[in-house]
Amino acid sequence: MDSTFKGASSLQSFGESSSNKNFWSSAQLVLDVPHADSPVVLRKKEPGKRSQLWRMTSTGLLQNEAFAAPRDPGQRRSSLTKNGLVLDISNGQFTSRDEMILKLRRPDEARQNTQTWYFGKDGRLRCQDSNYVVQPKFGLLSLKEGSELILIAGGRLDVSQDEIPLEQVITRQKNLPGSGNLAVQVVADGPTRVLYISDNIQQSAPQKPASVIPGSSVDEFEMVEVKARMSKVTAESQNQQGSTSKKGKELEIALWLKEGVGLSLVNRAPEELAYITLSGIDVHYIQTSKEVDLNASVCKIQIDNQLAQAQKPVMLFASDKEGRPALSLVATKQLGGSPTVEIYKRLVLTVSKMTLNVEELLLLKLLQMSGFSQPDITTETTDETHYDTISPRDNNQPTKRFFFETLKIHAKDFRLSMYTSTKIPKDLNQLKTSMRLFLIQFEEAPVSLDPFTRQHPFETQEFLLESVAKHYTEELKSQAVKILGSVDFLGNPIGLLQDFKDGLKELVLEGSVTGLVKNVTHGMSNTAAKVTGTISDGIGTATFDNRHQEMRSVIRETHGGTSSGHLSAGVKGFAFGVVGGLTSMFTQTYKGASEDGVEGLMKGIGRGIMGTVTKPAAGLFDLASGTMNAIRSSTTSESHLMPPRVRPPRCCRSPSGVLARYSLHDSRGMEFVSVLCDGTSGERYFMMDELRNHPSDGMQVLITSECTYFLSVINLQEPVLSVFHSELFHAKHILQAGKHYIELTKVANTEAGVSAPSLDLKERPKVGCDNERIAKKVSQQINYAKSCYEELKQQVIIKSDDAFLKLHLPSHNDD
Repeated sequence: MDSTFKGASSLQSFGESSSNKNFWSSAQLVLDVPHADSPVVLRKKEPGKRSQLWRMTSTGLLQNEAFAAPRDPGQRRSSLTKNGLVLDISNGQFTSRDEMILKLRRPDEARQNTQTWYFGKDGRLRCQDSNYVVQPKFGLLSLKEGSELILIAGGRLDVSQDEIPLEQVITRQKNLPGSGNLAVQVVADGPTRVLYISDNIQQSAPQKPASVIPGSSVDEFEMVEVKARMSKVTAESQNQQGSTSKKGKELEIALWLKEGVGLSLVNRAPEELAYITLSGIDVHYIQTSKEVDLNASVCKIQIDNQLAQAQKPVMLFASDKEGRPALSLVATKQLGGSPTVEIYKRLVLTVSKMTLNVEELLLLKLLQMSGFSQPDITTETTDETHYDTISPRDNNQPTKRFFFETLKIHAKDFRLSMYTSTKIPKDLNQLKTSMRLFLIQFEEAPVSLDPFTRQHPFETQEFLLESVAKHYTEELKSQAVKILGSVDFLGNPIGLLQDFKDGLKELVLEGSVTGLVKNVTHGMSNTAAKVTGTISDGIGTATFDNRHQEMRSVIRETHGGTSSGHLSAGVKGFAFGVVGGLTSMFTQTYKGASEDGVEGLMKGIGRGIMGTVTKPAAGLFDLASGTMNAIRSSTTSESHLMPPRVRPPRCCRSPSGVLARYSLHDSRGMEFVSVLCDGTSGERYFMMDELRNHPSDGMQVLITSECTYFLSVINLQEPVLSVFHSELFHAKHILQAGKHYIELTKVANTEAGVSAPSLDLKERPKVGCDNERIAKKVSQQINYAKSCYEELKQQVIIKSDDAFLKLHLPSHNDD
C-alpha cells in the first residue's frame, strides 16, 4: 500500500545539489518572512520557526505556515487554508526592470501567473512563466543573512547543470526526513507477520522475504502498487528472486506414470475387498536450501468393489467430464526452521467431482480390517506389569506444531449412494451393533461441500485433523435434506428432479427432444423401480422365511447390471415367488415340526399360510421392479454411466494356501465358479485349464474344492460333465488308440464300507486331451483337489457356540 504524508518544508538556498557545497555549507540559509508586509529574505535555519516553513499546494501555490491557520494533521492532501498568505511579487505585474522583490499576498486567481510556482529539474525555483527564476537581490555576493530575494528573468531551460548560477539553486528541505511517500507491506515470515515500511521515492522497496506465499491473497500479503515506479521496482525484485532461486536449486525430480499404480486390499480371510487404481500420476519435486516445492496430480482415481456380492462394481470414480485431474496437491515447505515447527507456505489439495457408491457389506469389512472389531468384553485381560514399563511423559518436551500460511482442502461436488445388504455375517452384525451404525439406502444424492480453508493456523497435527473431520461432518449434516430426498422408499425425488432438469437443459441448449424424453423416462422409471423395490422388500420380510429372502437376493445380484439382466431377474423373481407360495404350506410345516416338534408344527402352519400370500405378492413386485430397472438401464445417460472394473477380483485362495501373485486367468476361473455355483455353495477355485483347443469341440476343465467341471467352449455356463470329489476315487492319464485321455474313476459301493475303484465303465468317464502333458497335469491337479477335500472333511471347526465345551475324561473313581 502506498501512503503519502506531506508536511511543510523549508526552502533552502544553495542546497546540497551544488558542486561547491563544502564552501557554502556553513550558511544554511532558508527563505523567511519576518512580517506579513516585509519582503522575503534569507535567514539562518531555526528549528521550529513557522515563518521558515512553506507548503506547496496541488495548484502550485507556496503558502507560508506562519500566516496560515493551524492545519489538521490527519488531513491527507495539502490544501490552502483560509486567510493564508502565498508567495508573490511586490509589483502588480511583470516589469521591464526584469527583477521583482518577493513578498506575501493573499491568494488571487487574477494573479495566477505570479502566484504559481514549481521546482525545475535543474534545481531552480521558477514562476509559472518559466523564464523567471528566484535568486538573491545582488547575486552570489548577497548569499548572506538578511538579503532580499527577487524574481529575475534569464532562467533559460537549455543550460547544463554546471552552467547554473549558484545563487539560483534553491532546494526543498522537508521538516522530517524522507520523501513523505511510504510503501507499507505486510508479509508472513513463518508464523510471524512482519510489517515493512519503506520510502517509495528515495529508496527501492524491500524485496519480499523468502517466506512470502506465491499467489497469496492480495488483501493480506501483497503490496498494492499504485505508482509505475513502485511496480517496476517490485518486478525487478521478483526477477532477482527468481534468478536466485534457480541458482540455489539443489534437487529436482520429475515423475510421470501414465498407467499409474494399483493397490489391492486383502483381509485375513483372505479375501480381496477393494482395488485402488491411480493412473496418470504427475509429480514435480524441487528442493533448494531454503524450501521444498511439491506439485503433484493424479488424472484418474478409481476404487473397485471386489466382493463377489457387490451391487455396484465400482466404489469410487471421478465423474468430471472437463478433463481436470481427479486429485491435485500443491505444497511449499520452508526448510531450516525449528525442529518443533514445520512451516508451510501453502498446502492446497483439490479433489474434482466424484461418484461414491458405499455398500454396507464392504464398509463393514473395511472397518473390520482397520481394527474396529468388537472386543471381547466377557473376560478381562489386563496385564498389571504393563504399568511398570510405561515411562512418564517428559513434560519439557515441546509438542510439534505446523504452521500454514494457506491451508485449503477443496472437495466440492459428490454423488453419494448407499446400498444396504440383506445378508450380513454374524461377526459383522456384532461390529455394526457395537458401532451403532444405522444405514438407509439412497442413490445418487447430489452433495456439495464447502472447502476447508484456514489462513495462518499454527496448531498440532491432532488439532488440524480434528478440525478437518469436524468441518466435513458439519457439511454432510447440512446436506441431510438432499440425502433424505434420495432415499429409495420415497422414490428418489431429488433424482427425479435432476433428470427433469437435465432433460430441459438438453432441450433448451441443444434442441434435443430425444434427450428430454430419455431423461424424463429415466427419472420416472427410476422412481417407480425404487418404490416397487421397497414394497417388495417389505412384503418379503413378512414371509418369515430367511432362505426365501436369500434366494431372492441371489437372483437380483446375479442377473442385474444390464437391461436384459434386470428383466430376467424380475421374471425369475416372480416365478420363484409363485412356486414359493404354492409350496410354503408344506415346506414351513415340515421345517417347524422337524426343528421344534408340536410347537414348531403350529408355527410352521402359521408361516406357511402367511407365505402362501406374501411370497407371490413379493414376486409380483419383483417383476415390476425388474421391468422398471430394465427401462431405467436402457435410458441411462452418459452422466450416469459407471466405468467397468479395472480388473476382475483376485483369486486369494491358491491350492497351496498362500496368497499368490495376481493372475487374470485364475480370476476368470473364480468368476466361473461364482456363476456355476450361484455364489452360495462356498466352493473354492483350484485351477482352470484348456484340454482341447478346437472351435467346435473345444473343452476346458474347472477344478474347485468340491467338484471338477468339464465345460464346452460352445456353452461355458452349462457343464458337460461334473464329478464331485466325494464320489471320485482317483484320476489318471490313459492312452487309447493313440489318443490321450483323463479317466475319472468313481468310488464303488461296497458292503464293507471300504473305498474301492468302481469297475463299471459307466462310472469311469473319459475326457480327451490334446497331448500327454495336459492329461498328466490335469490328472495330478484333480487328485490334489481330491486329497484337499478329504483333508478338509477331517478338520474340526469350532463354532462360537462351542467355545465353552470341555472334554471330560472319566477317572478311576467313576463307575
